[in-house]
Amino acid sequence: MFLRSVPVSVQPAFKSFITYYADDVFGGRDAELEALDAILCDPYPYTRLVAPTGRGKSALLVRWVARLLQRGDWRVIFVPISIRFKTAGETLVLRMLAHSLADLYNDLNQFQQYDHSSLETLRGLIGEYLSRSLPDGVNCLLVIDGLDKTVSWEVGTLFIIPPESRIKVVASARQRTDRGYDEWREYLGWHSHRCRCFPLDMLNRPALGNLLRAQGKPLATLVTDQEFITQFERVSEGDPLTCNFGSLGISVMYC
Repeated sequence: MFLRSVPVSVQPAFKSFITYYADDVFGGRDAELEALDAILCDPYPYTRLVAPTGRGKSALLVRWVARLLQRGDWRVIFVPISIRFKTAGETLVLRMLAHSLADLYNDLNQFQQYDHSSLETLRGLIGEYLSRSLPDGVNCLLVIDGLDKTVSWEVGTLFIIPPESRIKVVASARQRTDRGYDEWREYLGWHSHRCRCFPLDMLNRPALGNLLRAQGKPLATLVTDQEFITQFERVSEGDPLTCNFGSLGISVMYC
């Protein structure tokens, strides 16, 4: 389902990205998944998810998009920008996005006639597609993951949609010392009255318990051990990346 509108040339890298995060142990984010579902019904067209490195932005978005694709009531365009999986180049990202939008509007035959090596052409096509009215009965979610991972290029004001559009845009980025929630919003050209911020906090104690349960035995059995949970919370400080490394070490000890 993820590969539905992805250009064939990009599919291997795209699939590697999705598989990496889909296969990773995931848990403790039920509240965040429900909050993401809720933004589909609110009036804000733009959502920015900004959090420090290791907070689990990509994993959360992959799981959320997978849920939406299974539901089938939203068309979802997912564009991962990743240096690790070699999807961070400007031409590749723009072509992936333009191709997906052309598919959304059943315009692939015409799209194939354009010069896909021209960045100006691709940006123009993306802007034109985003300004169109969606087909009747169609709602579209555009998810851009990793705005901070671009290599030698800037996204800028690429994702601007008209007020009456039924497209919603969710974009994630790493929180930096020079660019937080407001700075990323300004960078994208999004007006504050049309944009919401989505915080991604550390995992609390109940969430840590859910994370352990998601990993099955023997870690799931430790959920009822209050002394262990206290220490796990203290050492990890609720950081998802630290939790996963810690869980791996505990699992090895129990095997």
